[in-house]
Amino acid sequence: MNSWLKLLEYWQDVRLRRGLTFPFLIGATRQTAGGLTELDTATELLQLLTLMAQHDAEGNYYLNINKCPDIDELIVTRQKNAVPPSSAQNVRVAKYTKTDLYVNFDAGEDLTTPAKLCDYLLRRYSSEIQDRRFSKNNGKFTEFTPSDYRWIDEALNSNFA
Repeated sequence: MNSWLKLLEYWQDVRLRRGLTFPFLIGATRQTAGGLTELDTATELLQLLTLMAQHDAEGNYYLNINKCPDIDELIVTRQKNAVPPSSAQNVRVAKYTKTDLYVNFDAGEDLTTPAKLCDYLLRRYSSEIQDRRFSKNNGKFTEFTPSDYRWIDEALNSNFA
């Protein structure tokens, strides 16, 4: 299973939270057995979005990118037993291929490919990711806390699913 999906499932199913921000997902997926791996921010984000767009949820859910009212940031969630709203943009790797990844907020621009969505998210989050401020705490992005590291480790090393 992809690490981003394992983190998202753990966050929603075990921690019972809404979803994860893109800075958090980038920082958390950098965690590997050998330590921290890092590509340039644009490459990492584009790879993550492409994996999400290529992911087949087999009709069980769709991946929804929306604005979280609690932290006022964009998050990705798994929406189970639901259909995307007609206003949501479907993010596609290929022009005629439907995917399970949807953008469900008013960006005011076309975000229907991983590259377009990546550009949008980079404008919004590149400084946080480059400065290793992955976790939103008390209204601002900060470095991971010890608690963040513990649950990331739990999620990546557990067999909860």
